[in-house]
Amino acid sequence: IHRSSTDAAPQVWEAIAGTLLALHSSYEGMPLQRAQLDRYARQRLAPVLAHIGWQASAGEAVAVANLRENLIATLGTLGDEGVIAEARRRYAAAASDPGAMPAALRRAILSVVAENADAAIWDQMHAAARAEPSAMIKAELYGLLGEAKDAALAQRALQLALNDEGGVTTSAAIAAH
Repeated sequence: IHRSSTDAAPQVWEAIAGTLLALHSSYEGMPLQRAQLDRYARQRLAPVLAHIGWQASAGEAVAVANLRENLIATLGTLGDEGVIAEARRRYAAAASDPGAMPAALRRAILSVVAENADAAIWDQMHAAARAEPSAMIKAELYGLLGEAKDAALAQRALQLALNDEGGVTTSAAIAAH
C-alpha cells in the first residue's frame, strides 16, 4: 500500500482497515508484534483519514462517510495519538457545541474516547450514563465503559456489570467488551 493510493475507492480502504483491525485482534497477548503491526497500520490508514478529513463535504458519497467513521474507530483502537486527541477534543467540546460531535461520527468518537479513557474521562462517561434519561443511550454509554484498555478501568467496568447498576441487559453489554 503506497501513500499515493489514498484516493482509492472507499470500499477498498474499508476492506484494508478491517483486515488490519482483524490482525490487530489476532496479536492479543503478543505486545511486540502488535505494536509493530499497529505502527504499520497507522502509517497506512492515517493518511487516508487526513485525505478525507473529519468533516463531511457537500455531496459526499455515503461510502466516504462510512469510511471516515470506520477509520476514526480503527485508528483509535490502533492507538493513533492524533485521532485519540481529536476524539477527546470533540467529546469535551460537545457539551457546549453539539456540532463538535456530529451524529454520523458520534459512535466512533465515543468509542475512541471510551477505549482510550483515563480515570477522569471514564468517571465523566459513567456520570453521563447514570444521568441519561433515554434507555437506549444509557445502555450504549454503559456498554462503552467496558471498552477501556486501562486494566484498572476495565476492572471498574466489570464491577458495574456485576452489580447490575445499568440493568441486567446492560451489564451483559459491559462485560462483553
